[in-house]
Amino acid sequence: MGKDKEITRIVKSYLERFPTNYSRSIARAIYDSHPELGSIEGIRSVVRYYRGKRGFKNRQSLVDDRFVDQEYDIPDSDMDVRDDFILPKQYNDILMLYDVHAPYHDIRAIDAMLDWCMDHKINTIILGGDFLDFYQLSSFLRDGRKRNFASEIEVGRKLLAYIKDAINPDKIFYLLGNHEYRYERYMKRDAPELIDLPSLKLSELMGLPGVEFVEYGRLIRAGKLFIGHGDEFGGRNNNLVSPARTFSLKAQTNFMGGHFHRTSMQPMKNLAGEVMGCWSVGCLCGLYADYMRFNQWQHGFARVKVKDDGTFKVTNLTIYEGAVM
Repeated sequence: MGKDKEITRIVKSYLERFPTNYSRSIARAIYDSHPELGSIEGIRSVVRYYRGKRGFKNRQSLVDDRFVDQEYDIPDSDMDVRDDFILPKQYNDILMLYDVHAPYHDIRAIDAMLDWCMDHKINTIILGGDFLDFYQLSSFLRDGRKRNFASEIEVGRKLLAYIKDAINPDKIFYLLGNHEYRYERYMKRDAPELIDLPSLKLSELMGLPGVEFVEYGRLIRAGKLFIGHGDEFGGRNNNLVSPARTFSLKAQTNFMGGHFHRTSMQPMKNLAGEVMGCWSVGCLCGLYADYMRFNQWQHGFARVKVKDDGTFKVTNLTIYEGAVM
């Protein structure tokens, strides 16, 4: 009989005879009688394994669970687990559009972006959040004379259809931002009974085939690049010196976001010599807002080309006075 099988046999026999003894006491007794089996700590580790005290994965792998201490039978948890959206590899030439805020989109900026796309064939569009503004669902002070909810949805649907027809990508992924979350928050707060109705989901209200929606708060992973809206790390500070630098301090890895309506880039290199970077992408909405009349907002968009090994190239473009710089 092999040494491992012999240890198992002896440990189980002691657990049957002394079910309430401490694991260290059992290990010492086994060692005193069978010093050839190894150290006390090594034997104790085997005792703890069969008692289910060496972690969840080991406990799940136990075939013989007679000795598992039910005191550690922890109830199921409802904790949230991060679930990134893995972008399929065929979607490897990506147009990144952030913060359109329809119906407050800037027509000249969008025309400039579409003109650029005529000379640069891409196969995927990722809307990085806040494509819609949802002004009337804001928790801030609202002007009832501005566009209502229904008209905003209609403008957004027509604008997205226009962009889709002009570029003709293989796929569009719509990552929801904090402004789209206004709709979900409204439903949770004021119409919780209706929140699961399929016809009231944003994807149905937009009514465009070929658009896949990614829930608010999830990250998209395109190769080795993490893509978010930009508000994942908290705060509404629009006075940041460099949003990309803030991303780098928080993410500590490759990350692209928007949210701050500004174009910036922050290179990084870790101790192992791995080169990484973070990018913030400009917006495609108007550069004037009554709640922030003086700002550092910039128009822009980005292109991400992902290789088979997950490495990628970012082209972060700025639009100035209707021209791509």
